[in-house]
Order: sequence, then structure tokens, then C-alpha cells
Amino acid sequence: MKSLFLETPLPASARKIGYNDRLLLHGSCFTEYIGNRLQQTRFEAVTNPFGTVFNPIIQCKQLVRAIDEEYFGHDDLLCRDEQWLSWMHHSRFSASEPEILLQQLNGQLQQTRQLLLNATVLVLTFGTARCYKHLERNTMVANCHKMPAAQFQAGFSAPDDIAQAIFQLELKLRSINPNLNILFTVSPVRYHSNDPLENSVGKGNIFAALSIIREQLNPFWYFPAYEMVTDQLRDYRFYADDLKHPSEKAIDFVWQQFKNWALEPTEAIALAEQLHQRKSHRPVYPQSKSHQQFEQETVALEHRWENLVKRNS
Repeated sequence: MKSLFLETPLPASARKIGYNDRLLLHGSCFTEYIGNRLQQTRFEAVTNPFGTVFNPIIQCKQLVRAIDEEYFGHDDLLCRDEQWLSWMHHSRFSASEPEILLQQLNGQLQQTRQLLLNATVLVLTFGTARCYKHLERNTMVANCHKMPAAQFQAGFSAPDDIAQAIFQLELKLRSINPNLNILFTVSPVRYHSNDPLENSVGKGNIFAALSIIREQLNPFWYFPAYEMVTDQLRDYRFYADDLKHPSEKAIDFVWQQFKNWALEPTEAIALAEQLHQRKSHRPVYPQSKSHQQFEQETVALEHRWENLVKRNS
């Protein structure tokens, strides 16, 4: 009998990611799901230094700005509900005074530049080509921060413009860190409000841009996270209650696929996951003999993990 499920073919991975690698993950909230799992398995990974961002052009502009050390000023800020926010950042960056926020933003920008100088892998997760242009500023913004809709012109970034932004970022990265490898992926999170075409056009323009990139970037490193969730897990059981974000089961499935496809060494990763579970354990009786035995076994596993990582370095 023919299979009732469509398996997503995995392209050959351009390289394996090991414990000697330093990763920066940048993009949508799906980036944080995978980034958290990388951190839990003890990979050196930093996630979303500008906060969650969805549009590929904005993502590229943020990183180029860090590379060029183009610091933020008062013109980049807005005030809402007595809190200062940045047009180029997620709302988790906020402060009661503009000077405090600018110090925070520019410190983070400098840290991001250092990360890009030293990273070996940059994971770019694109969410949607949907974009918002601030009319008075005449520029795209990363976040509208719930300001009045009349201040913005909504639209979609064109595939050619997305591809050009990626090429510009790639050239900048190569100039400061020739050893950096870029891994592309598309978020399975759905983006639609009142427009039934919003998600389809937003994703479609990204895929069209990636097809342009693939023809000119060698090697082209791509992980099909979007395809796995929408093709293999084509059931709303694999979405959260909002029916837009993938559920924990879906994230676990994608993580297992990504882990097998991209990460090594296998035994050390399995041990790291086991150690994460053990360290998350909260004992009812910390002084009991059984828990003391548990702690000794955990220490032994730590030594084993360290030896495995050293052996594979």
C-alpha cells in the first residue's frame, strides 16, 4: 500500500555543526524554538539579538547595521504608553527614558558585531515577506508597536529585493568573517489576519528569493522546516491553540530531524539531552540516599560528556 504521508526530502547538509562551532540564530519566533533546544544540548548558540523579526529585508538590515557599527539615535525611537521603543527592534527592548534604551540598543549592537566576527554558523529563519513602511520616516520598520495603522503602508517585499538584501549581507559577512556559514530556513508559523492571501504571498516571495539565491550562492545550505510542518504534519493537531504557531509536538519533530541532519557527535548530543533532563529534575527529598546516588550518576555523566566532546574536537 502506498504511504499516506508525504515525507520531506532532506537536501544534503553543506556541513555538520559540532561543539566547536559558535552559532547565531536570527529571525522569527521559530528561531527561538530551535535555539532553545541547541542551548539545552550545550551548543554555543545566541538567538535573536534584535528580538523576534519576520521580514528578511529587515533581518538583513539589522545585521548589516551591526557590521557597519551604525549606532542607534533618537530618530530611531518612538514613545508609547510612557515607554520608549525602537522601530528596528522587538518590543522586549524598551525603557522609561530614551538614553537608557539607546545605551541598551547600542550595547547589543556592538555585541552582535562581535558575535558575527567570531561565529562559524549563522542561521537565518525568514518568516514572511509582509512589510510595513512608516510613511513619515519613509522606511521599513521591524515592528509597528501597535501604533495607528494610518502611520504605515503595508505591502510585500519583492523576491528580487529580498535576494538583493541577502546578497548584500553575505558580502558584508564575508568581508569580516570568511569562515562564517549561512544556513537558511523558512518559519512554519502562519502569518494572516484579515487577508487570506497574506500567508501564501508572504511565504511565496521568500521562496522565490531563495531560488534566486540558490543559483548564485555555493554552497547553498537550506533546512526545510516549513515543508516538514506543512507537508508531513499537515494536521491542526500539530499547531498551537492559535492555529498559527507549531505545537510542541511539531517543534520536537522538526528538532529531531534537524539534529540528525546537522549536528554531531551523536553520542555527546544524546548525553547532553539526558543531562538537561536530569538537571531540570526537582527532588522531593534532596537529602535522601536515592537522590545522592542520582547526583553522583549525574557527575559521572558530566565527565563522560566532557571526554566525548574533547575526543571529537
